[in-house]
Amino acid sequence: MKIFGILLGSTVASSIGADCPCGLTGLSCMDLVEGLVDTANTLSNSCYGIGADECKAVDGEALCVCKCGWKGDFCEERVEPISWNFSVAIGLPAALLIAFVLYFIHREKKTKSSDWDIPSANCVTGGVSTNLSIVLVYRVVLALFGWCLLIYILIVAGNANPLKFFTIWNWALLTAYFSVGAYLSAKATFRGTSDAKRLTVLERIFWVMMEVELTSTFLVLVVFWLVLVPSIKGLDYNPVTFDSLMMHALNTLLMIIDFLLMKLPVKHAHFIYIASWASLYALFHGLLMVALYARGEDHCPSYGFLSVAEPTLLVWVCGLLVGYYLFFMLTFGFSKILTKVEDAVEDVLALKIEEMTPSQG
Repeated sequence: MKIFGILLGSTVASSIGADCPCGLTGLSCMDLVEGLVDTANTLSNSCYGIGADECKAVDGEALCVCKCGWKGDFCEERVEPISWNFSVAIGLPAALLIAFVLYFIHREKKTKSSDWDIPSANCVTGGVSTNLSIVLVYRVVLALFGWCLLIYILIVAGNANPLKFFTIWNWALLTAYFSVGAYLSAKATFRGTSDAKRLTVLERIFWVMMEVELTSTFLVLVVFWLVLVPSIKGLDYNPVTFDSLMMHALNTLLMIIDFLLMKLPVKHAHFIYIASWASLYALFHGLLMVALYARGEDHCPSYGFLSVAEPTLLVWVCGLLVGYYLFFMLTFGFSKILTKVEDAVEDVLALKIEEMTPSQG
């Protein structure tokens, strides 16, 4: 199984023609590779560079395709990072995380934790279905499925550094979300719903995970299909696979369904948690790139725009944070509309019940 971000795999050149000038093949290096029609479009040497992946015909020209982290006509030159980009890749997300933690502490003291004054029952019911068993079964099935797919990706599939992909981070969080949700639903189903008017610590974590995941799945859906997929056309990657569809499309639907089954809102003040999640991933990715470079390995980013060798890294990081906020506002608006619809329905039902109730005296 391939995971998005690993754009180029192992060398595919056969032993025959491997030492020929790029564009030629055969025992005597006299045959043109598929896609070429003229020896004038071949290179003068083989793809001898340590970073070479294969020789390939691109638009009628022979080209040495380099592994990520290498460049040059023959992939002999290593891509060097821009030193100040390490401050962007590590310092910026670290500073944001510290700022968010300090703001959280300040807000908790100022509001006396009133942000969490929501009935515990809203975590398991109150949406389109009031049947606790339906919510429980839905969450248990998705938690088990999530763990199976996550274990396969991290252990069985054998992908290199799978955790460097934001997609995998979000699938892991989605799995944790449904696992905690399954526990809360099981507790409510077998012990009865709580009458508490303030969320417990676990319920608060569950609420925050819902807000983070609902926003993140929308972001991943749009960025993957509208930005990343068009940019990798022609490369050896098929985006329409089961695992890709689950992590880049259907996960959004799964989160929307669970959101509709309960009555937890998306709170504007909680954007710091969404931004903290994005910053935590950015910090991990930056540290990984530094570690790989320090060990002399290819500092290949999960996504090209996060490369520490590009001068536009700061622009991309800031742009992604702004984009995250826009998608958060999308989910926030969706939550507000849903709340108004639910309140209107409740008012209508209450009016109907009042009309059906015989008056006294």
